[in-house]
Amino acid sequence: MTQTPAGWHPDPHVPGQQRFWDGTSWTDQVAPLGPSAAAYGAAGQQHGQQYGQQYAGPPTTPDGQQLAGWWRRVAASVIDGVVLIPVSIVVGWSWWSHVFSEYGHFIRESIDASESGSTPPSATDLQGDLFGDLVVIALIGVALNFVYVVGFLAWKQATLGKLAMGTRVRLRETPGRLPLKAILLRWLVQYGPSSLGFVPLVGTATSLWYLLDSLWPLWDSEKQALHDKAAKTSVVMHRRS
Repeated sequence: MTQTPAGWHPDPHVPGQQRFWDGTSWTDQVAPLGPSAAAYGAAGQQHGQQYGQQYAGPPTTPDGQQLAGWWRRVAASVIDGVVLIPVSIVVGWSWWSHVFSEYGHFIRESIDASESGSTPPSATDLQGDLFGDLVVIALIGVALNFVYVVGFLAWKQATLGKLAMGTRVRLRETPGRLPLKAILLRWLVQYGPSSLGFVPLVGTATSLWYLLDSLWPLWDSEKQALHDKAAKTSVVMHRRS
């Protein structure tokens, strides 16, 4: 008897949908039939089971768990930012307040200089005066991000944003709890460079890296960001029991 290869096949029990066969048994991963597969109807289901006819389905991990789409990942990141930014401002308020105050003075002095025709204040001097505050603010943000992301991935395999969007992080090849080594490596590749964001020129490079890393799943065949590839992880739709 010909063994049915792993892949998406018409569901033998539920008409109108396909189910992932892992090569040994049916999984709980299902998806609607595509137009070409739906045209086969019941005959297509039987033919698919007997001869291993495969149909295109949503991208999955090797064991059939559906990968999260790019927009869902972006939405999760936005939610995480909404959570972290206010906390970062509160924790670093002493430094933030000084930055706001100095920029306020700079704007007022610039306006006064423009009206009186005198020499305006130096933006370079302002940046030099605030450099220490900006370094502390950046380091607070990195520390809070580390605690938040690493803590939630270790606890729930997802940040609050990912939980809200119904996604989780797992090893691509192996379902189950994420090992701490993978969590730390994933964070280091994704967010580690941002700890140098306050350094001139280097900050621009780290911003470009973060942008490239965020966009990578758009064209990657396995829907992984660069930090996923480094840690061998995938962001998947949560499998509800």
